[in-house]
Amino acid sequence: MTKQRPKAFLKQAKPKQKKGQKLETADDYLAAGVDFEEAAGKWRAGDAAKSMRFFRRAIDVYGEGLQRFPANFDLAYNKARVQLEIATHPVLVEKLDEPVLEALQIALESHRYALQLGPDDANTLFNTSQVLAGIAESIANDEYPQQALQLLEEAIGLQSKCLDIQEAQYSESLELERMAEEEARRENPSEEVNVTRDGPEAVISDSDEQWATVVEPVTQDTLIDTALAQLSALTTFCDVLSSNPECAPGSTLSGVEKHWSGLEHKLGVLSANSPERSQEIALNRARFVSALLEGGFRFGHIDGDSYKKGRDSAFAAENLQLETSAEALIGNARSLMAFNSAIADTKPDDQHLSTLRWDALTVSISNLNAASKIQGTDQQEIASTHLLRGDASLSLYTMGTPPTSYQSAIAQATQLLKNAEVYYRNASKLSQGREEKDVAAFRSQVVSGLQGQLSMEAVDAILAGSPRGREPAIGELQLLNSTNSEAVLYGRRRLSHSATKFRAAVPGGSGPLQLQRHPRRILRTTGARTSAMKRTAGLAVSALVSTTVTAWPNPGPDSAGRPSPSQATIVDGWDPPEYLELSELYGAPANNFSCESDRNPVVLLHGLSANREIDLNMLQKHLNERGYCTFSQTYGAHGLAPWVGGLAAMADSAGDVAAFVREVHEKTGARKKVDLVGHSEGGVMAVYVPMTQEGVSDIVEHTVALGPAIYGARYFGFTDLWYIGGQATRDIAGAVMKSLGCAACDDMATGGAVYNEFLDAEKIVQDGNKATVIVSRSDKLVTPNASRIDEEGVRNVFVQDTCPDDKVGHVGLMWDRSVWGLVINALEETYDRSFECDQGLEI
Repeated sequence: MTKQRPKAFLKQAKPKQKKGQKLETADDYLAAGVDFEEAAGKWRAGDAAKSMRFFRRAIDVYGEGLQRFPANFDLAYNKARVQLEIATHPVLVEKLDEPVLEALQIALESHRYALQLGPDDANTLFNTSQVLAGIAESIANDEYPQQALQLLEEAIGLQSKCLDIQEAQYSESLELERMAEEEARRENPSEEVNVTRDGPEAVISDSDEQWATVVEPVTQDTLIDTALAQLSALTTFCDVLSSNPECAPGSTLSGVEKHWSGLEHKLGVLSANSPERSQEIALNRARFVSALLEGGFRFGHIDGDSYKKGRDSAFAAENLQLETSAEALIGNARSLMAFNSAIADTKPDDQHLSTLRWDALTVSISNLNAASKIQGTDQQEIASTHLLRGDASLSLYTMGTPPTSYQSAIAQATQLLKNAEVYYRNASKLSQGREEKDVAAFRSQVVSGLQGQLSMEAVDAILAGSPRGREPAIGELQLLNSTNSEAVLYGRRRLSHSATKFRAAVPGGSGPLQLQRHPRRILRTTGARTSAMKRTAGLAVSALVSTTVTAWPNPGPDSAGRPSPSQATIVDGWDPPEYLELSELYGAPANNFSCESDRNPVVLLHGLSANREIDLNMLQKHLNERGYCTFSQTYGAHGLAPWVGGLAAMADSAGDVAAFVREVHEKTGARKKVDLVGHSEGGVMAVYVPMTQEGVSDIVEHTVALGPAIYGARYFGFTDLWYIGGQATRDIAGAVMKSLGCAACDDMATGGAVYNEFLDAEKIVQDGNKATVIVSRSDKLVTPNASRIDEEGVRNVFVQDTCPDDKVGHVGLMWDRSVWGLVINALEETYDRSFECDQGLEI
């Protein structure tokens, strides 16, 4: 990546504070703070820890000054700027006491304060927008896309305001120049007049001991920096939206296009006036157009051919200098790989589009080869080209698997895997970054296993021996593996455009700061066939069963063979909310068929490995108090452990649930319909039973599903391991699941019987049934995308849209008062009714 042009601050302190002098005025605090900043800048390269200590002192001094002079903009601006420096500089972030995201949030709070004092200061507007964009990128990758979009929208607004102010300042300065030149010509008509505006203007008082403010003029470069920052935020917005279509309607893209229509003209003028930066502008433009087209395709606004044609045109711009720029070649390759992912996610079996995918991936590898050979290309960029070529080769390989089954991929499968392994190995050797080096090495080992060069028994050793630990290694498998059908995208697609830039240099600094986001697009790999994979599948399944069964209290049966509430234990590691008395966590109300209510009777369906006594029992009590007649049963119990329900094949359990629903309907009065409320597997049952059991949809009115695994449960990523060897290991995992007594675990996972029934169903929610799906963005067991039912009339509700501070996880859904409120709203169709929000258990 080419280096960005340096950007200076509007304000820098010049006078030195005498050692030991008491700080009395705002200028004293400013001068002392800048002294610490200058010392920090001198030590940054040689002693990062010492540099950080000086930066911390500067922040403290600015903070102390603000306590005495809270309305001083310069103090607020400097404090915010230094906090941004330590949160983003690649050397300093290693010395942070807090997580980087927390440091960015602290910097954001300070920037917001500075904005209150100087709402029209261009630099503060710019820096605030960049902090917002940086936080958005971080949390979008960590399952908070809705909040990320909101932050990006705010950032784009600030950048637009910043650009307007700078354009006005630039026009004013040009007019002042013109007037100065005319005045000079009148005074000296025979002399050539040349008024320059390159340097900063210093506004200094009469006393040398007082504060000096350095004001840099707005230039073409300043305008370009701000315009490109806005374009980068728009690109990120499109990336997040494409990865998380549930967060906003497709019409949201029209707002992006509106911003772009005004920005496009400005960038055209700036490019013409600054030819030395035209290539940079063209590359950022191409990246944005590619992201916008991807969003349009994923939302069905354009077809695949239009997407490809528009993308190719954007990267064919003359100013891009594609053939001679390594950065442009890499950018084009990333865009082509994004095109492949978009088609694979939506139309994997379209043979015409498959040809476009194959060509795109082939060209991407060619571009990356060319980029690595351009003289002067940075070694880290060369390493990245190898990593990306490995990803592209693996993507070509997966095109040979169903449903694509592309013949060229099938014919070249062996060679494609060899290529991928070599590229990954080279990337590991060349990479200077520890994370990228570890990622490349791990992928190389996995691809070796797919070629049969390693026994698959060694995969567990690979996981255990991963330099970054087992959990990140499993995350890598999420990136490398998905379903054999390529129908579902596991994990979250990482943001892939260029770095976010901060106008935040300090005295003695090294130029602009950046938040570098390495792209990690999801690849799919299948195909290796060997019986040696059975042990790996068994390990994953055993871990899964252990996880699911021990996620609940484990009561022993009483003398009647029923679980005893007194024997229930609570899982360590979390504290129940105050309203959840431990004595009430176990035990459900009795089924009272003589109950009378003017509302529909409600049947509550528990989740995997739970029972009627624990899961939705607290909600059942809450509904009883509100006047509902409620009923529940334990379905699908294991023969040897009758208190562990939901384990049997879901087709068998569906028959039992259907019989119970019919019983409730008959005994409570045939004139009423029945409402179904289910959690996790029970949420799946709430829609699966009316879909598959004859006559049930006719007696059901409302169905409410909490975190249902409609399109495949991930079980904390373990299901990704099932596909490490393609369909062969998926079949082995399913057989092991059933042999361990959890047929439902296999049914709900990707490729399972119920999962496939939902994929093949013309309609999941039946006519006359009013369905609501309630999910949490903090759910790591069943991701929101896997829970949505995108059918007309179905309400897909995020807990955080009503209660933003509720971080409830999958298990916590059953106890969460925010969720209870949403359930009642769904049952009563009072969707705007307000209720008390909960903080939620993030488990």
